[in-house]
Amino acid sequence: GSTMKPISNSLLVAIALAFPGVVPAEGLVEVRQAIFGMDCAPCAFGVKKGLKALPGVEAVRVSLNDGYAEVSLASGSPISMVEIREVIRDNGFTPKKALIRLEGEFHRVPEPHLQAGEVVYALAFDGPGRDTASPEWESGQLVAVTGSIAADDSIVQVERIEPRHVRRAPAED
Repeated sequence: GSTMKPISNSLLVAIALAFPGVVPAEGLVEVRQAIFGMDCAPCAFGVKKGLKALPGVEAVRVSLNDGYAEVSLASGSPISMVEIREVIRDNGFTPKKALIRLEGEFHRVPEPHLQAGEVVYALAFDGPGRDTASPEWESGQLVAVTGSIAADDSIVQVERIEPRHVRRAPAED
């Protein structure tokens, strides 16, 4: 028989970036990205302008005093952390740890990950009560994940995972 090699996350992300234009029904929803070195109002404005220009971005709030950018994305936005951090680096600053909220399909194999359209996020569960083998999470289940991503990493440290309730458009009169 053939032996399957696990696919690296960077390869999955590369594959995802190679097929733009696919609109997923989920993805990155909220990001609070810490930014190091942002120390003037024009700097903050540059970051805000760059983030707002990304497709699917609904709102951006940049706090100069606390050194972070909050980004809200439309469901189905093709944007990943890679693009958000690129904007920050292009403006001359260093992205630090980010707190994020993601929506997508949970999978256990080969490693726990969230499939958000064409983008794949590796999930890490550390600490008590975060057992990936728990029967409540079936592969293919739609979930919302809240967690964090270290500055130099793409792995999501899961803080909370819950079923994703499909958001319906408001009923028209």
